[in-house]
Amino acid sequence: MKRSMAVILLFITLTATAALAETPPAAAETAQSLYLQAGKAERQEQPAKARELYEAIIDRFPSSELAVKANDRLLELYRVHSAPVQAKPAPVASGPKAKARELLELKNRAAEIWDKERRRLSLAFFNRFDHRFNRSELREHEVEWDQAAEAKVKQELGMGSAEIQKKLNEACLELGITGSCDEKALK
Repeated sequence: MKRSMAVILLFITLTATAALAETPPAAAETAQSLYLQAGKAERQEQPAKARELYEAIIDRFPSSELAVKANDRLLELYRVHSAPVQAKPAPVASGPKAKARELLELKNRAAEIWDKERRRLSLAFFNRFDHRFNRSELREHEVEWDQAAEAKVKQELGMGSAEIQKKLNEACLELGITGSCDEKALK
């Protein structure tokens, strides 16, 4: 009896061990495993990889408690690792028309930066709250997103959208352009 019990116990142990050895690692990563990987990437000074992992948590597990933490870490990474870019000295324009063209190009670049940052912030919000939010709360966040997007423009280009537009208007007035100051008017 003891001998058969020992054989059965040995059989069960061997079967369980074999089953564990054959079990592949989990294909679907959990929010926790992604969060841990992102933390490791941060400690190893790999902010791009950490951002990617935090964004994956927010995208794949928006209602998870870790999505909120991932969003906070992501915002912190953008704040810390987005060192202010030194504004390039403006090349000396050969004339007022060239200066106006450069300002128009700068205005378009500012609009792209502003739009990209605004979309990133709103997408993070909607993924975080899974479309469960109050309309007045949304309006408050939209104001914050606009301010953050304008700050990003100023950080990357060295001046804000309003300042760029003011300089463009002055350059166009200097050229005698009375209508809209666009590509067509500057040809």
